Amino acid sequence: FKTKVSDLGMEFLVKGNFSQLEKLYLFSTKITDKSLEYMINCNFHKLKILLLQKSRITDLSIKYLVQCPFKELEELGLSHNKITNSVVKDLVDCNFSSLKELY
Repeated sequence: FKTKVSDLGMEFLVKGNFSQLEKLYLFSTKITDKSLEYMINCNFHKLKILLLQKSRITDLSIKYLVQCPFKELEELGLSHNKITNSVVKDLVDCNFSSLKELY
């Protein structure tokens, strides 16, 4: 299954009232670093699962991701992207203290 959600769709999604959102599946989409930048100011405070595999994100997305208000994040899928070892420290130092799965 492949959705056609892109940065434009994410720009609108993050403006919605989704304060109870717990799962966001964005794998195999056309999102880029811009979508993660939009998420910095989202109200997804109860997000527990964020799957971003096989999208078009890079190291810059991780710089944005660690600024997001995801205090309850438990599962983060980042595989099959253009993310390098250079941002691993950012993930280690971020405030995702509930994180249980990272791939």
